[in-house]
Amino acid sequence: MKQTFTKIASFAVAFAMVFGVNLLTAEAAALTTLSNNMSRQKVGENSSHDIDFTIPNAISAGGTILITFPTFDFSSVVTGDVTATGSPTVTLGGTNNTEVTLSYASGQAAGAINVTIADTNALNPSASGNEVITVEVDTDNDSTVDDSGEITVPILEDDQIVVKAKVDQVLFFDVRDATGGDDDNMVDFGTLTAGTLRYATDAAGGTGTPTASAELEAGTNASSGYTIAVEGSTLTSGSDTIDAIASATTTPSTAAEQFGFTVATGAGSDHGTIDANYAGGNYFLDDGNVDEVVSRTTPAAQSTYDITYVANALTSTPAGNYETALTYTMTANF
Repeated sequence: MKQTFTKIASFAVAFAMVFGVNLLTAEAAALTTLSNNMSRQKVGENSSHDIDFTIPNAISAGGTILITFPTFDFSSVVTGDVTATGSPTVTLGGTNNTEVTLSYASGQAAGAINVTIADTNALNPSASGNEVITVEVDTDNDSTVDDSGEITVPILEDDQIVVKAKVDQVLFFDVRDATGGDDDNMVDFGTLTAGTLRYATDAAGGTGTPTASAELEAGTNASSGYTIAVEGSTLTSGSDTIDAIASATTTPSTAAEQFGFTVATGAGSDHGTIDANYAGGNYFLDDGNVDEVVSRTTPAAQSTYDITYVANALTSTPAGNYETALTYTMTANF
């Protein structure tokens, strides 16, 4: 019996040698460096796919790569959503278009392959768990798998951590004299003399030279910035008044009674826009009404505005102690 088996085996080997029959069965080679970088891994979310792998053998003309995404839903994916190394023809098939076939009409060299699928229509599975994506290469277009590999990806109930924080509203506003002190908040023209312009100072007496005597400081993190307004009447002594400057001017006149002020930017770099009536050396006062002085439409660090007051009298101006209180308010636009 043993002798018979030996003869049969010897005959088989001799037959194979004579007629060139290969008695060895070839196995598919393994793909290497496989990965799939997804933009989202939550169940039911659209996700892009950035797939990399290396094929050990060249693909001859007509060869294909088949990538299968089990339980994903690519039913809305179109071929234009898929790009790959070597610009193969893309075909979508299988359940919900989850079989992506890349056909290389002119072949493809061995080496690194990248495949991307846009996230517009590529829907993740509806259940959580690991999903195994298979990659199968038919190198010689004979409908058999020559090289293959797998990529495991996690599908999660949730792939995000919601991080929260609160930023409190911030607002700073100060009305003070030019020295930066809040001790008296008073400015003084001294004695008004007909034919002479006087400018208020933060100390008693006034001056004949334009001088900032008061200061506003404002800042806020309000998304739409802030508005500063002024309200008040002109200089008054009993029933007597000194006319307010009702039309903005850069050249106050000694030929008429006048009282008003101008605003200029001071320290800081986050200033708002000064209203045209008060900007550029213009003096003005909207007597008895609320009037916008500064506005800003974005958040701002603390910055200052300098205020210069001007007044003059005529020989006909009744004698008296003239006074007014101008109220400045800031509104933050959160």
